[in-house]
Amino acid sequence: MRTIASLTKVKWTVLAASLVKSLLILLVILFSRIFLRKRDLWLISERYDEARDNGYHLFRYVRQHYPAQEIYYVISPTASDYPKVNRLGNIIYWNTWRHYWAWITATCLISSQPRGTEPDPIICRFLEKSKIVTHARVYLKHGIVAVQRPNYLSPKRMPLDIIAAAAERERSYLVDIIGYSEKSVQLLGLCRFDELSPNSPTKRQILIMPTWRRSFRTKPTRRYTFQERELFLSSEYYRIFNNLLNSSKFHSLLESTEQTAIFYLHYGMQQFADAFSTSSSNIIVARRENYDIQTLLNESSVLVTDYSSVAFDFSYMGKPLVYLQPANDIPYAEHAEHAYYNYDSDGFGPVTNDVEEAVYYLMLLIQGNCRRPKKFEDRARRFFPPHDRKNCARTFQAILHLSHRNNNSR
Repeated sequence: MRTIASLTKVKWTVLAASLVKSLLILLVILFSRIFLRKRDLWLISERYDEARDNGYHLFRYVRQHYPAQEIYYVISPTASDYPKVNRLGNIIYWNTWRHYWAWITATCLISSQPRGTEPDPIICRFLEKSKIVTHARVYLKHGIVAVQRPNYLSPKRMPLDIIAAAAERERSYLVDIIGYSEKSVQLLGLCRFDELSPNSPTKRQILIMPTWRRSFRTKPTRRYTFQERELFLSSEYYRIFNNLLNSSKFHSLLESTEQTAIFYLHYGMQQFADAFSTSSSNIIVARRENYDIQTLLNESSVLVTDYSSVAFDFSYMGKPLVYLQPANDIPYAEHAEHAYYNYDSDGFGPVTNDVEEAVYYLMLLIQGNCRRPKKFEDRARRFFPPHDRKNCARTFQAILHLSHRNNNSR
């Protein structure tokens, strides 16, 4: 065991390293202010180890159609998505000095994650709050905000110049309930929607994709503790989805209709994938490094989820889904009174908390050639604006307009 003296030494070493880093960052800022004319540099990212969401799709669009625009994607070189995005060029390695330099000198920060471009959240927030460093901020979002009211999402805690909304009801919610200005919340669509095709060929494949839970969420690279595993195994979340994977009726349905089921846990729940097992050879418990969500959405014919925003992606393509929602396990219950979206009256598929009933709904959909019932078709048509696959183009033009406006005001 470490002695108190050795622990104190480690503590002071970490503090000293942090102070040195802060001093070097301040020197970089001073140098850039004195010797560099601020460029119109855009920094874009998602999570440090991903390139598969709205940030990646916008970056690819800009690199392919506007290569002269100075835009850089931040990602870890060890990420499984790195080769894909590296082919586009203009890559900056996560948490390197070049990352700090780009963050300090960037005119615009763009991300699908809250504050996703920051190399060090504590230092970066201090520099922004003290006005030592200033940027325009664009939030592409990770998905459509419907029921949840994220704690970070407020004009005071997270000031934003542009928030991309994908539906008029979502736009109104972000303005009227969350409190952002009409000017900042723009109906641009989600960039990843451009790659969702209603005419893409589908497989005999059911995608099962529940969302995360705050009480279990960690980085997928971190191994859970014994206590965390026991807590997870005792949860209603685990019980209902493990029961689905081991349902004899579900196995029979897959066998008789020659379907495959892909069980894909949320990024923040991936470390619990090995807690799920099944005796069916038609069910795959997927790991994120081996599967791309966009590909799974395009090639699957039916979706099963609880509250995940991928339900909107799937419905955007005109595909059917089933909501299997664990009883007494509602991740956004505290926000229900402020929500504009109700799964029973607004959802794009039937809602149940019973595994056998969910299997019954799946059987009906498969028997109907995976066509969405008219009731849910009408709901989706009312919710989404017309499809034009120009979400990236609209978003780019909005950021360009913001950038020009800011440059002219300097």
